[in-house]
Amino acid sequence: MSNSSSSEVSIASAPYALTISSIKPDAYLSSRNETSAEIRVYTSLEEGSVVYLAEVKDEEDGTVIPVYSEFPVITVEGLEPGKSYTAEIYHALKNGEELKGEDSVSTTVEIPAYSQDSSAMMTLDVNEESNFVVSNIPAGVSVVSVMKSSDVSMKDATLLYVYNEIHSSEAEIPVEKLKCLESGYFYIQAGDYRSNIVKYTRPLEKNDEVKVNYQSFEVAFSFAEDFNSDDYDIYVDGISNEITSEEDGVVTVSNLASNTDYGTVTLCFRNKETQEVFECGLEVKTNSFVGTYYWNSQSADDPVDFIIDVTPSEPGSVYPYYVYFNEHDEIMKKAQYKGKRLRIMPLIDTAAGDPNPDDVIVNVSSPAAGFEEANLAYSANGGKWNSSPLSPTSWKIDSVALGFESVTVNTLSAALGLPNPSFPTATIFEFREYDLDGDGRAEPYVKFKNTSTNLLVSMYLETNPAPQSEKFGDLAESQPEYCWYLVRGEDLEAEK
Repeated sequence: MSNSSSSEVSIASAPYALTISSIKPDAYLSSRNETSAEIRVYTSLEEGSVVYLAEVKDEEDGTVIPVYSEFPVITVEGLEPGKSYTAEIYHALKNGEELKGEDSVSTTVEIPAYSQDSSAMMTLDVNEESNFVVSNIPAGVSVVSVMKSSDVSMKDATLLYVYNEIHSSEAEIPVEKLKCLESGYFYIQAGDYRSNIVKYTRPLEKNDEVKVNYQSFEVAFSFAEDFNSDDYDIYVDGISNEITSEEDGVVTVSNLASNTDYGTVTLCFRNKETQEVFECGLEVKTNSFVGTYYWNSQSADDPVDFIIDVTPSEPGSVYPYYVYFNEHDEIMKKAQYKGKRLRIMPLIDTAAGDPNPDDVIVNVSSPAAGFEEANLAYSANGGKWNSSPLSPTSWKIDSVALGFESVTVNTLSAALGLPNPSFPTATIFEFREYDLDGDGRAEPYVKFKNTSTNLLVSMYLETNPAPQSEKFGDLAESQPEYCWYLVRGEDLEAEK
């Protein structure tokens, strides 16, 4: 449990004041004495950073007593023992001005007439460690009882815990001793003596270890009975681009980078009304996509299959991974490629010592020095996806676009006797995860797409005989016939 950021709690700031005025204070009656009452506001904001206005109305004559307080405890003085009152609690400004616009909200607190039962001899507070601290314990009292109720009336109060370690009229009851302390209203009972009432809420307790996937992680929690995820903003502190959701007690944080050690990730639950923030620290290192991936054809037409090896990229590389043709891929059975290690993504990587490809035209039959391996890989890739009897005579890299764990390489090729490369082809690799089996477990896959904006080139590009975009949840894909979805194979020979 922690306070909200100190940069957000200056009530003197007009924008913040206008924002907090629309937040309903979580206020309740803590105690009632003969001539006074104590109203508490449940908040984790820093003491003194927020001002509250209590408009206390006499139920008999309608007299309104305004009371301001800079603390979560609002003390109302000047009450009469036999009278009951109603208090409207608002957020206010330090200069005593009201914050009651058309968007302002308040909490109604009933103050009943005084009776001996409502006296508060002891004081109950909760410290930063969430321990219960009891003060002003009467002399001779050796045992105090912690009572709990689901509402402030305390009509259904039950005994939660008995504590006997009392020193100098005080006791500090460790939170570990207080079972079932997720939420509720509490007071201390000692014989005929009672303390004030304190509302305490702990909305969550981590239940399972964090389950880390490739681009996401999940963690299951045991929530308090009155926990409603709609009442909280759930977010991760210190990581950008994440998407956080909660369903059936499982919080999922997605859109993370794979193969990344995030260290301690702080998962935050911020109450939309009180702005109190509860934090949970989790160790997160996402999984790597490194492995062998394959697609098997459901047709006798080429390509019969597509098998790739995903490996780590070179240190300093901008690419998330390298992709090679696996030795079992059909194209690798051809004599000119057999026994070769052909990297098809990226074709050229300057971080690995490759020459700069800018404006370099690679002649297929006699590539320039340093482009031999890239040319062989380009030819193999083209031979796999090009169904035309014509083969490129030269090619060049037009541009490379890096997305979120995706790489798009735009190449230009020359054929039909043309002197310069002009036919465009876009080759895309995307590293993704998806619940393929519907069992709630994220699995890795690689999406490969090969397209062209040129009608003639498109006519001769291989298409997937059984488009897979729907199966893999890729519903936004507008050209599924040009896409292949490759799943990881731990034992490739057994899978084939």
